[in-house]
Amino acid sequence: MPEYDGYPVQSWVFTETWWAATTSAPGLGSMTDYVRRALPAIMAGIRGSYQPRADSCAKRRGESRAFAKGGPAPASAFPGK
Repeated sequence: MPEYDGYPVQSWVFTETWWAATTSAPGLGSMTDYVRRALPAIMAGIRGSYQPRADSCAKRRGESRAFAKGGPAPASAFPGK
């Protein structure tokens, strides 16, 4: 870039242009192979997140039912106290 309006001469490198010109999308075979290998771990992560969430919901449900029957207010009803 030449000097312009008080800004000094600069050199710019267009690596994005080179990268985009030399990169292509993977083929269907590569993608299906990746999904076949990666999907079990992805599903295990999703499945593993269900139990803690279910436990938390069950605890809150129990606290709410106890409160409805005249018990103490659930701890989650007044955070920070």
